[in-house]
Amino acid sequence: MHRTILGHRQRPGPAREIAGFLRGGAAVDDGVAAQAWRVAVAVLLAARHLDHPVDLQRVLEMALVRVIPGPPERLRDMLDPDNGLHLHALRLEMDTGGTSEARLVGAVAALLDGRAAVPRDGFLRALGDALAAARGVRAAG
Repeated sequence: MHRTILGHRQRPGPAREIAGFLRGGAAVDDGVAAQAWRVAVAVLLAARHLDHPVDLQRVLEMALVRVIPGPPERLRDMLDPDNGLHLHALRLEMDTGGTSEARLVGAVAALLDGRAAVPRDGFLRALGDALAAARGVRAAG
């Protein structure tokens, strides 16, 4: 079924798959959602200060996708092929830590959680020290 709106044909496309995913497949609790938000904001603010450039859109996507429960294959199978494969690839990239973007998300998440992390990037080291000082503990490294 297609409708014409202002001269453009509107196709339903992946709308149903996306709606189903948003209704239940991507559900996370408030604490996990808050963590994803903190990581996303932190990488957004830190990105311009890093020693080496990163693909900020990809980093933000990973910061959000990393908290969706289930294995990467679940993300792929719950959505239409384009979106499913995109989220699947992001999750695999995040899980393997094989890119600068994935390592950045992992490092920032660890720093925000207070886990021991000694990033190679000078700004991230300074951020880790500042976060540790704000918590009243000495940073690793």
